[in-house]
Amino acid sequence: MKETGLQRKLCSIKEYFQSKGKWYFFSMGVTLATLISVFSISENAFPLSYLRYIPGLIFLCWLPGFCFAKTLSLERSYNKTVGFILNIPLSLGLVFIIGLVVNFFPGGLRLTSVVGAMAVFIVASATVALFLDQRRIRKTDSNTNDTSENKIAGLHYSATWTKK
Repeated sequence: MKETGLQRKLCSIKEYFQSKGKWYFFSMGVTLATLISVFSISENAFPLSYLRYIPGLIFLCWLPGFCFAKTLSLERSYNKTVGFILNIPLSLGLVFIIGLVVNFFPGGLRLTSVVGAMAVFIVASATVALFLDQRRIRKTDSNTNDTSENKIAGLHYSATWTKK
């Protein structure tokens, strides 16, 4: 049975998530864990309040810079250690900028508004990065296929030209 274009696309997306898309699930998982821990665990619940700190630290100090760097494809120009370390100041700068923007909304700087704005930013930048990365991979795959087909076609045409 011949494979349709939609089946090939779904197969390539599935392969992408299995090989290179794990960072997306990690970032969505940390975002969801942070939202659940911040909004369900009270600040006064003494031993449980420490459970808010672990995903919250990743959520504010590393994840915004990581997703934004993925969106801009900055991680390809550095090795993994330098990219990991540069994501921290980028995250802190983005948190400050988003905090300034949220301050001008009528709700002001409250826990719900800041966490909500950061969650929206992280989900949006991670999703955009996912689509851009998938498109870049698909484009490089199609370019490699096109060039090999063009070479074969070029050899075929050159062979027919020499015979005439």
